[in-house]
Amino acid sequence: AVDSVFLQPHYSIAKDKVAGTSYIRMAVPCIRKTNYYLRMVAVPICMISSLSIVTVAVPAEDLSGCLSNNLTLLLTAVAYFFIANDGLPKPDTPTQLDKIVLCAFLELWAVIMIQGATKFWQLHERLDRIINLSLICVCTAIQAFLLLRLVAYQRFRRRRFKDLGHI
Repeated sequence: AVDSVFLQPHYSIAKDKVAGTSYIRMAVPCIRKTNYYLRMVAVPICMISSLSIVTVAVPAEDLSGCLSNNLTLLLTAVAYFFIANDGLPKPDTPTQLDKIVLCAFLELWAVIMIQGATKFWQLHERLDRIINLSLICVCTAIQAFLLLRLVAYQRFRRRRFKDLGHI
């Protein structure tokens, strides 16, 4: 598989006491290549969502310009995720990658909502920029933390498999 490394299989002979038959049990451990997912999904999605900082430079009076830029970024991120997601396995539980992508989507959604709300309530332009910059910085920090956590976990697992003699 493109996204996994298969390690040395382990065999054992087992006996089914109820049926009275013997069978061979085989376990094939595998390590998922996290770098593949980082390069193909997480980093591009985070780069797309971090581009929302560009809309802070657009004057607050031009709400349509800000919103169209952010909506374009959001739709681009969603389209990219659906295209990249076709080649990924479908796990039962949320993964670190899912959390990173969800954080990117939430960042874009929140920026769009705040820009619309500040225009609706006629907030001061400087306050709008401060709120947007704060939100973007917090979301980008969360994404960076999740990316670093994913990389650290991958290195820990590889080291653990090496220590156990599986590699």
